[in-house]
Amino acid sequence: SVSDLFFKAPDQYKEKMISSKVSGSPRTYSFNQATNVLISFYDNLVNISGLTPRGIVSPISANSIFYYKFRLEGTFMEKGVLVNKISVIPKRNTDPVFRGTIYITEDTWRIYSVDLYITKEQQMEFVDTFRIKQDFIKVNDETWMPFSHQFDYTFSAFGFKGNGVVLGIFSDYN
Repeated sequence: SVSDLFFKAPDQYKEKMISSKVSGSPRTYSFNQATNVLISFYDNLVNISGLTPRGIVSPISANSIFYYKFRLEGTFMEKGVLVNKISVIPKRNTDPVFRGTIYITEDTWRIYSVDLYITKEQQMEFVDTFRIKQDFIKVNDETWMPFSHQFDYTFSAFGFKGNGVVLGIFSDYN
């Protein structure tokens, strides 16, 4: 799908669909709009509608220290920006939490990218593992915006097993 997405802070969206093509059966589930892949780790709770009955605590939420342990794995320079690679480790497996890696820019403390996942322990129905990868780009001197969102998932229900990938790319910021 290709669309124009308009946003007005704090949470107003308008999407104008330009084109859409479905590959395979049109009756299967798909993320067909940009608004379907918008997940913000800047919110205290990350809501993944349709997967979990409750929100998942963001690793950078105001109360994340009660849910996570963090370990600095290293740093690297990318286009003049120092980026910290940080492991996100749940304190308790059954809490509504992610695990994985988050990359945070030094000094500005912005999210550079994430590679986080949840499992059935977070009370998902039908989905065994749901992984979120996000990358952000600098669109001007002060603003970083999402560049890509990728969802990888595995599922099993009623004797069927499968997996899937959903990828959203954002470009031409105005």
